[in-house]
Amino acid sequence: MEVDSRKQVKFQIKIGQGKYLPIADPPKEGEDPSTEKVFIKITVEPDQNEMEKVLAIIEEEKKNEPEDTGKGKGKNAKKGAEEETPDERLPKQESFCSKEITEARVIVSLVSEFTRDISPVLLNQLLSNKHGKIASVSIYRAESNENLGNPFGSAEIDFASLLENKTHKVTIKVPMKRPEPVEDPKAKKSKGKPKKGAEPEEPLEPLQDAELDIEISVEGESSEGHPLFETLPPVYFSLKAGTLSNLPERWIPKGEEGVENNVFEYGLRFSLPLGGEATREYNLVGGRMFNSEDESFIIGWEQSNLSVVLSKEARKQLEQWAIGKKNIDVTFYRTVRSEMNPDNVEDENELKYRATIEFPVENMLKPGTEELTESFQLTPVPAPPAEPEDPKAKKKDAKKGKGGGEIAALLAKEEDEEEHPYITSNTTISLSLSISKPLIPLAKDRERPDVKPSDIIPKREPIIREKPVREKLREEFKEIALQLANEYVKFNESEEDTDAETKEEFIFHLNNSGFYYTFKETLKKTVIDLVKKYYAVPNLENKQFFNQLYVDLVTELNKAISDLSSTNQQNSLEEQLEETKDERLVRLAREHEFNNRIQEASQIYEQRITSDPNSATFWYDYGAFNIKFGDFGKAEHALRQALGLSMSHMPSLLLYGVLLLVKEQYKEAEVILQNIIDIEEENTLGWSFLYVFFVVTENEEQANQAFIRAQQSCSQPTSIRLLLADYLLQFNIHTITERILLDELEETKEDDVLLELYNNLGRMYIIREDFARAEENLSSAIEKVYKNPKAWKLMGDMHYLQPNHLEEARKAYETAVSVGGTENNDYELYLRLGDVYLQDNEFEQAKNSFIDACQIWPCASSWLGVGQSYYRLAEYVDAEQALNESNILNNDSPTVWFYLCLNAIQLGKKDQAERTFREGIRSYHRHPTAYKIETQTLVDEVYALAQSDDVFKGLAEFIQSMDAIQ
Repeated sequence: MEVDSRKQVKFQIKIGQGKYLPIADPPKEGEDPSTEKVFIKITVEPDQNEMEKVLAIIEEEKKNEPEDTGKGKGKNAKKGAEEETPDERLPKQESFCSKEITEARVIVSLVSEFTRDISPVLLNQLLSNKHGKIASVSIYRAESNENLGNPFGSAEIDFASLLENKTHKVTIKVPMKRPEPVEDPKAKKSKGKPKKGAEPEEPLEPLQDAELDIEISVEGESSEGHPLFETLPPVYFSLKAGTLSNLPERWIPKGEEGVENNVFEYGLRFSLPLGGEATREYNLVGGRMFNSEDESFIIGWEQSNLSVVLSKEARKQLEQWAIGKKNIDVTFYRTVRSEMNPDNVEDENELKYRATIEFPVENMLKPGTEELTESFQLTPVPAPPAEPEDPKAKKKDAKKGKGGGEIAALLAKEEDEEEHPYITSNTTISLSLSISKPLIPLAKDRERPDVKPSDIIPKREPIIREKPVREKLREEFKEIALQLANEYVKFNESEEDTDAETKEEFIFHLNNSGFYYTFKETLKKTVIDLVKKYYAVPNLENKQFFNQLYVDLVTELNKAISDLSSTNQQNSLEEQLEETKDERLVRLAREHEFNNRIQEASQIYEQRITSDPNSATFWYDYGAFNIKFGDFGKAEHALRQALGLSMSHMPSLLLYGVLLLVKEQYKEAEVILQNIIDIEEENTLGWSFLYVFFVVTENEEQANQAFIRAQQSCSQPTSIRLLLADYLLQFNIHTITERILLDELEETKEDDVLLELYNNLGRMYIIREDFARAEENLSSAIEKVYKNPKAWKLMGDMHYLQPNHLEEARKAYETAVSVGGTENNDYELYLRLGDVYLQDNEFEQAKNSFIDACQIWPCASSWLGVGQSYYRLAEYVDAEQALNESNILNNDSPTVWFYLCLNAIQLGKKDQAERTFREGIRSYHRHPTAYKIETQTLVDEVYALAQSDDVFKGLAEFIQSMDAIQ
């Protein structure tokens, strides 16, 4: 909530009607009718900011006054200066309704208006009149408003509803209370004489059900719909006092003394942030002693809750307090009730019974925390050092306490005990802190758009012009022909049979793998369109129709093959197809790596190389993949192949040089790394790895020179060692990374660098599966900056990779999402968190997490997670949308096919259920290792669901009759 002190708002108080007001008493027999009227007065207190300015002026004036030496000044002059108060400088604003009220229910029609600067002080005053009264209403019975006397009833006007209801205008019913009479023993007796024959004045009866209807409103400029706030809703911070128990023995009433005669009241004083370094002190007063249910004595507060409005800056400051493990220091104190101490006798034990409570706010950083409640033992405030006694002061004090009687004896200085009474009695107090909006919200409570699959599924480009059906048919023939050729080359590489045998095996492969079915479905619609356009209504029993259609299709096929043989068209079409295909393959490979399906990812990289063995990039990607998963032999072969195609392929040169360093082949490594500098003299990573080479070969002079050159060539304001670590960790190289990071840790003192160091050390130890050291470094990173989504995500990964750590992983991932906010774009985080939610059967949460992943990186895995979540939520239409999108991105996942089958059964689609089940089985047989456990579970679920519905009995029997996943 932003507060703009430059803006002003106008408040209006309007009293509409009164109910059961204290109208004038009817005259008694023999008396004249009373001339008293009932008056209503609204009093608006001076602006707090203006009062503070006046106080500042007065203090400044006092500083500028010459010191009083006691000469040349009378006592009266000094007394006048001391009694000058801000209230005299700023008079209260008053409004009257002075008409006579003679009925129990009357129309008052009294309006009062005033303006205020918007500030935190004002908002806190509005929130709770305990912090500073804004306005009050009083009722008087008098003959005129010039001599009103004491109010007959009064009440403070509560403005909090303007904040809590977030509205401009609200009507409240204000019950009127008769003020308690305060007897002032020093006050002079009234000179007025009682009327002749009048009886002694009796105590006034309490007001019965008297109330006023008051409309309060506020006007001012606002962009958010409420003139008091820049943003809604406002954030409230509250401290609530429980009870103080185990009171010191001296405090317990003796004999017939009751708690109502206790002369003390108790308070709590504490400071809260205003923003920046500023704080404001608050007091919770009015604590009294009570008898508890178990007959023990306790201290409690009738108004035990003190709430304030936190501005955006104050909320940020409170967050910094929590991160820095700073406490809210609460001071407990006691004072003497003024009505019980008419002689103003000083409490000489006030300091003795003052205590401090340190309330830690660190736990408010836990996501979703709105309230903290703890019990504290009172810690006595250390006594200040004794000052030399002043005989005059002592004499003065003694005179001051004279005549105090029992009060003076009660307040006299107590003898010191060996152990403080709070410690002896174990005096404790319960306190609660609460905030209306958690400092760090739960992941599920963060602001998020209401998104469905149809909202974020990529829109397919509409067909602007329908191609002629024959042209469309020929293009489909060309695409199928190219796919057949690519599949035949791949199939033929592993076969050593004769051409005839290979052809027969290939045809069997096409039938068994589902290619024929896919080709048929591709051509079906176009063939139907061809028949509709060029043929009369066909007679399916007439063989001539089928002969003619066959000739027509073969003719179009020959034309397509003839067009395809043209070199220019062939290259153009192949480039178009291969560009889309390669992007898809890279995406699938990344998914398989993330899901730890190493064999499937390796096959995809090999497939890319088969499609273009002359691509240095394809060989580099394969080499990088093998380094990442520890197969250095295959990695070296691939990188050498890439460099054989292009010795200037920089990514391959860098990675090959690093690989040689890891393998400790230092002579070859130096040749490669020096070659990088020969090609690109300002290559930062080249100089950086030369520095590493010279360090491990103990050439200090050359290492220093290489390090300086690396710094000079680096265009980023970052540590060279951190740059090296980031590069190495993307390939899971932890051997030389540890040395680099530990060297940096010894030298650096900068907090930003230390944070990244701890993050990278944690990441490195996770790769090494040294989870204890990973947790140690990640905890250090979080201690430095609690709102550190990278460290929290890595902490989640560390637990996710360990058995029986699912709950810990979930908490860490949720915190990463909470502290990262809208800037968090780590798709892996949302995929992992979604998977954890699925395992915990929290499908709504899983759906939201997977949708977040789809918005960052729409891949088959993220859409599968959305589909699984919708299916488990029984939202089968949305599930079908999501699963179809996953199938488009990867049509070779048994898991997707089986979920499509389950969803089809739920929707009653028999043909679709049988077809998707068969596709799932075929896909599984192509990947028996990677999907074995998932497939077994899903096949069992499909069987149970199909068996429960007669429509799908055939599918159930088919599953039962086959050895589906062996």
